[in-house]
Amino acid sequence: MSCFGLTLSLGTGKTRVITSLISLLLHTCPTKTILVTAPTHQAVDTILKQFLQAHERNPDFKPSRRKLVRIGTRDTVDPAHWPYLPYNTVNDVETLDKRVYYSSIVFSTTLSAGVGVLATCKFDTVIVDEAAQVSNAPHTLQLQRQRTNCSCR
Repeated sequence: MSCFGLTLSLGTGKTRVITSLISLLLHTCPTKTILVTAPTHQAVDTILKQFLQAHERNPDFKPSRRKLVRIGTRDTVDPAHWPYLPYNTVNDVETLDKRVYYSSIVFSTTLSAGVGVLATCKFDTVIVDEAAQVSNAPHTLQLQRQRTNCSCR
C-alpha cells in the first residue's frame, strides 16, 4: 500500500488540496470509489463544503450522479449537508446499507469509517485529513483494510 502525507502550516490550503485531489480522482477514474475521513464532523463538513462549492458551477457534475453520501446524524452534520445523509431517502436498514455500499464517494469521520456498513466497504482511495490525530491503532488498521487498489484501469 502506498501512503502519502501532506504537512503544511495552518491556513496554507490543505483542504483545497484534498478537494482538488478528490476532483481529479473523480475525473480521471470515474468508476473508482473514495472514502474521505477527518477526525471531527466539522472537519468533514469543511471538506464537503469546499468540494461542493468547487463544483457548483460545473454543469457536468451532479453530486447525486456520483452517489455522494455524508455519514452522520442531523445532530452532528451541517444542515447544508443533510440532503447527503443516506437515511433521508431510505426507510429500512438493508436499503440504507446498499445506498452507502454502492456510493462513489463517502464523507465520514475517521471513527465512523470503522463501524457499521463502512467497516465492510472497500474503497479504491482513502483520504484521511488530519491523519496525525488518528492515534487509535484499530481505526488505522481498519482504514488500511478498506483501501484496495488506486490504479485507474
